[in-house]
Amino acid sequence: MRNLAKSIHVALICVILLTGYLHSSSIVSIEDTEEIQLRIYDSYESHEDDSLLGLDEDVLLIGAVMLVVAFSITGIGVLYVWANSLASNQPESGTRNSYAASDASASTSSGTDDVLMRLYWDYAEDDLNWAFVTFRLGVGDMTYDCHWDGTEECSIGQDGSDAGTWETSEFLSISESGYDICSSYCDIDIYVTYRGIAVSGTSTVSVA
Repeated sequence: MRNLAKSIHVALICVILLTGYLHSSSIVSIEDTEEIQLRIYDSYESHEDDSLLGLDEDVLLIGAVMLVVAFSITGIGVLYVWANSLASNQPESGTRNSYAASDASASTSSGTDDVLMRLYWDYAEDDLNWAFVTFRLGVGDMTYDCHWDGTEECSIGQDGSDAGTWETSEFLSISESGYDICSSYCDIDIYVTYRGIAVSGTSTVSVA
């Protein structure tokens, strides 16, 4: 009996010692604790720096995109104003201008440089760019092209300040240019279009 009690007592002591050893091995020393804290702090700080760096890159990217969009909008606005100004100066689909024509004071002859008629605006709100104007005369079955620079069968004389446009305030003189269009009395038909659309005005002038 004494031997059994003694054996139990020894076993309890062994259990207590083993439990204490296991408990002491799971406790971290102060130095180890400080080292772990430093590692955690360094890791957090590094992660925070990476996050800030990524955030700065995102801010720069967003700023660059906003600048590009702003410049694009500004450029579009400038182009719109410029195009709108051109459209107001040069109508894209014909014109509401209306001209009148009459016989010139000079008599016609067999020459090739007679002044045939005068044109003026009966109503005008647009200066017409000659690049978009087609001007022709018709006598019988013959058709003659006219141009302000004298390169066609008839020449268009202007009294305005801009040779490139048919201005709202100017008079035109239509003359022969190397061709005998009318030698005596003629009924001359007038065909004028702007951007492919007929311009309203006198259709026929009797020239003598």
